[in-house]
Amino acid sequence: MVWSDKDMSGESAVVRFWEARVGEGQLDAAVTWVHRNVVQPSLSRGAVSAEMFVADEDRASGNPARVVVLSRWSGVSDPHEPEPDGVCVVRAHGWDFRTTEGS
Repeated sequence: MVWSDKDMSGESAVVRFWEARVGEGQLDAAVTWVHRNVVQPSLSRGAVSAEMFVADEDRASGNPARVVVLSRWSGVSDPHEPEPDGVCVVRAHGWDFRTTEGS
């Protein structure tokens, strides 16, 4: 789902990639937690838009479920990255990407 309330036409952008590892069996709770603690604060701090993606747990490969947020910023990001709660969000980190000329 994409949340957006600003227009960025013609401006260069920074995209903040934020990823969280989800506790076992906690994907639904993690989605709620991430929306409340990452998506909403990012939008209120000036993000142009924010998208949330989920990956289900893959037991065969041992990969836990994950939640990713891509937030788009005009110029410089000002992310809100709370400490994981240790239950539904076990570990999290993020970094900025920028658009390149011709994008």
